[in-house]
Amino acid sequence: MQKIFKRLLAAGGLVFFSYQGYRSWRLIRSVMALDKALPGYLESIYGELPKVSCNVNANVSVKTRIVVKFSAEIIAKYDNIEEVVKQFISDFYPVLAKSKLKVAVLDIALSKAETIKQLHPKIYEKLGSVIEKKLKEKETTAVYDEPPTD
Repeated sequence: MQKIFKRLLAAGGLVFFSYQGYRSWRLIRSVMALDKALPGYLESIYGELPKVSCNVNANVSVKTRIVVKFSAEIIAKYDNIEEVVKQFISDFYPVLAKSKLKVAVLDIALSKAETIKQLHPKIYEKLGSVIEKKLKEKETTAVYDEPPTD
């Protein structure tokens, strides 16, 4: 009787981890496809190619953050960019539509510190000076590869 329970427990664990792996694979595949398709879709609507970044956090619940960067003229001209992105995701990527979806539309001219300030205001409030210091260090110590001169 004890062997049966051990086998059932092992089989149940295997099925559980297999299903979680499948869900993760499906989620990652959807994010990769969205990262390729969304810029072209938005370019066809607004006439400008945006910079798009997609982040997924899959702990207990799945959280998806999409950051779309356009020029200031496009952001001022169109106020429904977030709704268009959410509608595109719900139509073509229902796996991502089920997650907690956050879409941020930012100006492409913003610096890294300003972008962090807009995306993570609580973190920036606590660690803003450290973040700016690290970004300045990174800028001053950046090593650029120069082509060899012969």
